[in-house]
Amino acid sequence: MYKPLVSVIMPTYNHEAYISEAIQSVIDQTYDNWELIIVDDASTDNTYKIIQEFANKEKRIKVIKHSRNYGPLELYKTYNEALNESRGEWIAILEGDDVLPVYSLEERVKALNQAQNKENIVLIHGYCGRIWEQTKKVDIASHLLANYPEVVNNNPMGAALKVFLTGRNLIYTQTVMVKKQALLKIGGFIQEPKEIRLVDFPTWVFISMEGHFLFVPEVLGFWRRHSSSITWNNHVVILENYVKFLNIFVEKYFYKLLKLGFNEELLKDCVGFTSILDMLNAPYLSKEGLSRILRFSPNAKCLKYISEQRSLYTIMYILYWIVKATKSHKPWQIALRLKRKITSRFLSDYKPYFYREFKEPIRC
Repeated sequence: MYKPLVSVIMPTYNHEAYISEAIQSVIDQTYDNWELIIVDDASTDNTYKIIQEFANKEKRIKVIKHSRNYGPLELYKTYNEALNESRGEWIAILEGDDVLPVYSLEERVKALNQAQNKENIVLIHGYCGRIWEQTKKVDIASHLLANYPEVVNNNPMGAALKVFLTGRNLIYTQTVMVKKQALLKIGGFIQEPKEIRLVDFPTWVFISMEGHFLFVPEVLGFWRRHSSSITWNNHVVILENYVKFLNIFVEKYFYKLLKLGFNEELLKDCVGFTSILDMLNAPYLSKEGLSRILRFSPNAKCLKYISEQRSLYTIMYILYWIVKATKSHKPWQIALRLKRKITSRFLSDYKPYFYREFKEPIRC
């Protein structure tokens, strides 16, 4: 069996409460051909001390410490620094507050070995569990696109762009294993514009032009949701910059996208549509924020494209115009509560190192 070296990249900053569990979840993997590259972004707490204690005991751990804090606006530098130090053929990502189930890397490699078109695969991903810090609950986020194999497997190549170009990220970073050669071909991890404060979404969009994906219907990672995370604190800013990034991407690859079968009118009018809708999530908005978001109004020509992709888009589209016309967020709040109820499944109560209880793959 093909057993490649997998380089796990772990960026971290002030994660003293979580870093031990994150590192231990890598050490506990049933797949043993891995290396862990931890980049401490000049933490001001005990994060680095904890990392060093692990590194002194485990030779497969390599540590990089920044002399200054790069922060979310230079996140790509942190990721690419780790990428340049990596020796593996495949790259996995686990931030310093997230964890892996013990079988995670083994299942990704197994799926790759069983794939018929393995030479064309550039990215592997799957379902993600969520650790809710406030309620101490763990659930599974349902993958709304799991029933669309051509999209989640990006086969034919470019199929995932049907979703990406609406502003929807269909990939959970905690579950990813990406081919290093493909990453280097696109110039490493991408953060464009810097204000997006993320490298995953822009990188996956570019990677989707390089080969097929492989979707594994199992929980491959756990994402910790807490108030200090980048995505929690900068929700609207991130979504707004999703739209900016996608316009940059479409402009750069416009003619290549046309060759892949994308409609010229829709490329011009529908970019970032679901990001715009997500920005209407009431808890994140002020009146000023709402007026700023509404200037991103999607063109009505989107409706045909949206309804062709999945019915949920049509519902969201209608809700968007109700919210815009009435200036009331109540329809959106109701829809979000319903979505969360339908699209999540309780897994367990949270306690440190809970992931060890799941020795067999959690299938979805």
